[in-house]
Amino acid sequence: MLNVDSALEILRNEFDDLYDVTLYIFRANTKETIIEIQYYRKSNFNADYFAIVKDNSPMFHSKIAMPVYAWEGEKFDVNWESGGGIHHAWKDFLWRNFLHKRKIKGKSSKGNFG
Repeated sequence: MLNVDSALEILRNEFDDLYDVTLYIFRANTKETIIEIQYYRKSNFNADYFAIVKDNSPMFHSKIAMPVYAWEGEKFDVNWESGGGIHHAWKDFLWRNFLHKRKIKGKSSKGNFG
């Protein structure tokens, strides 16, 4: 495990050879955030593809898995996949009940028009 400065130094040294860099938020709390960094090097591609991408700037992506109940712009616990605590359980419960009721209501109203 590396600290941010060490990870950035590695990426900075490899920058010209980087093709694609993806950051995954693995776990976060008030004192630390664990980020998985995956990267692909241009030099690992076959010669034909390397010739095409050698002058391209690297692509950077970041990914955070979102729970089904997270609405656009709403805060949520990034640790929800690891259990997420009581708040995640409660929001998940409310969302599932809302969706379940909505599906049942939708099915019964279709029957009335048939």
